[in-house]
Amino acid sequence: MSNKEKSVIFFLAKIINLSITLLSITIVSRGLLVNDYANYRFIITGLNMIIAIISVGLPNSILYYLSGGMREKYLTNAYVAIILMVLAIIFLSNPLVFFISKMIKSDIFFSYKIYFMIMLILTFVNSTTENFYVAYNKSKLLSFSIVIPNLIYMASLSILYFLGLNINNILIVYIGRELFKSILFIIFVIKNKINYKVIDFTSVKDILVFGIPIGLSSIIGTLNLNLDKVIASNLLGKEAFVKITNATFEIPFVTFAAASLFTILTPVMKKHYDENKYDELLKVWNKAGRTMIPIIISITVATMFFSKSFIIFLYSRQYLDCLVYFVLYQFNTLNRIFVYGSIFLASGKNKIYTLNSVLSLLSNIILNFILGKLIGSLGIVLATVISTHLMVLLQNYQISKVLNVKIKDTFPIKDFVRAIVIATLINIPLFIVYYVFFFNNTVLGLGMLIISCGITFIYISIKVNDEILNYCINRAKNIVRAK
Repeated sequence: MSNKEKSVIFFLAKIINLSITLLSITIVSRGLLVNDYANYRFIITGLNMIIAIISVGLPNSILYYLSGGMREKYLTNAYVAIILMVLAIIFLSNPLVFFISKMIKSDIFFSYKIYFMIMLILTFVNSTTENFYVAYNKSKLLSFSIVIPNLIYMASLSILYFLGLNINNILIVYIGRELFKSILFIIFVIKNKINYKVIDFTSVKDILVFGIPIGLSSIIGTLNLNLDKVIASNLLGKEAFVKITNATFEIPFVTFAAASLFTILTPVMKKHYDENKYDELLKVWNKAGRTMIPIIISITVATMFFSKSFIIFLYSRQYLDCLVYFVLYQFNTLNRIFVYGSIFLASGKNKIYTLNSVLSLLSNIILNFILGKLIGSLGIVLATVISTHLMVLLQNYQISKVLNVKIKDTFPIKDFVRAIVIATLINIPLFIVYYVFFFNNTVLGLGMLIISCGITFIYISIKVNDEILNYCINRAKNIVRAK
């Protein structure tokens, strides 16, 4: 199976996953009282932050070692590394709960400590499994592990919505989903037999240590991603936390669109870098970015224009107070055409990436605190957007140094700007029609959003990069011929 086919399969699986995530949020936000919903978001936000901290780059490290020529040696040692980390999580359970409760300023973690720790262990293990499947070309298993557990999760939430949702049964369903994923991974382990003879604690140490620089970057990235929520909770209280948290919801399909491609391409870029084929590496990098432009720009810009309908659909009208913040956050999403960690992982320049991330975190903290104090929630949002764009500039500058090229060669700026202009020009007349005739009709607003995404995607594909469009057309033709 080609890299393109694998990335498309991975992407489609992620689309289904994100669709289910979106629908689950619509259920939870409507099924819980505002206060309970806030507590639920505290738990999920805290879980994501702790996972990023304790993983310390282990998933990326596993992908790195299993992508090389000695993966059979490192496979069993990767299992051992995961087991040691799970034991560490169990041992540090009390400090972890105390830490996150103080960071987010909520005692809810003590009330649900057992649930939280079980979720933490299972989610940590599952954060590594996708990279095992990628390294061993288990595309079907990868897709199955993403889609089926989430379908069961969604069906369970739907039933509970009619029976009566509460935090307890939502967390139980969450645990069930993660347990299902872990069982699938155990099956993978059984099929790829553990070779006890190759267990070598030096190799285990290599796996754990190698990922630390990029793991620290991941931690910093997660702190950057959640800093606005943390500062909102500490500075402005629970209401501001919910408003910011709702506004930062990632647009469906955008987050994993690039991730699905760059996860597959990381071993390819590593091979080019090891062979000193920097020109080939840069071609792969820029081609991937241009491939992502039609998807990300079309969805992001359309969602910005029709954000009111999207927010009402996602959370209901009682959460419309996050509308302006949601639109502002989408400027960050526009930069998601690249997954910068992949090229630093491929080139082994993890420490440099970490340094840049630290600088970004410091600027984010300073800006969030100052602007949050001055103008409240809006200041926190603006600070996050400014800091994110500074991070993009830093990373592109560093890539230019690693590959010894000009900074303009690391980012397809002309195609990027052209796509944004095209998307804006398409959405303006559609939005005028919607605003004049259907502004209070949520269903028609969502319909206009979908139509806009489709038209914009096709036109940008024609003008910038038609690879995904052609692939979809060819796949559709094959399906028709098969029938």
